[in-house]
Amino acid sequence: MRTWKTYLLLLVFVASLVTDVSVTAGGEEPDGEAVASIDSVEQRRILFALQQERAQLQEAYAKKEKNLDLKEIELKTLAGEVDKKLTQLQDVRDELRRLLEKKNEVETQRIQALSKMYEKMEPARGAALLAELDQELAVQILSGIKSKMAGQLLGNMPEEKATKLSVAYSTLVED
Repeated sequence: MRTWKTYLLLLVFVASLVTDVSVTAGGEEPDGEAVASIDSVEQRRILFALQQERAQLQEAYAKKEKNLDLKEIELKTLAGEVDKKLTQLQDVRDELRRLLEKKNEVETQRIQALSKMYEKMEPARGAALLAELDQELAVQILSGIKSKMAGQLLGNMPEEKATKLSVAYSTLVED
């Protein structure tokens, strides 16, 4: 395949051979008078081949420009869609964060209510129930009870469970 430099050299060569022949822009053929002044058939053949090649190159260039324009439009459309999706995801994320905060508030209120219930129970009964709960929940309930009542509840629990809850409570307080 010929490079553009080769075509340029050929064009310069033809132009130097025929000084009064000009190739017009856009791949148009020169007028009949200019073609008539070309002496040899070989020069005409080269000129015609160059004109055809130029027209093909310009057509290929126009197609590529059109494709690039279409791709640019497509990219802009996709960028807009991505921005829209990102906005939607951010909105969903904010909504989830808000719902999680609300859930945590409700849990905190319920644990405070449970703490008051356990505080009003008789220590032996409260200790038996507290010992059966999940450790994290038991610690949260203990943290909402007055210290004196928490001590009575722990005192009425099996020693091993009371120790585990005490250790978990102490790390909760330090955090």
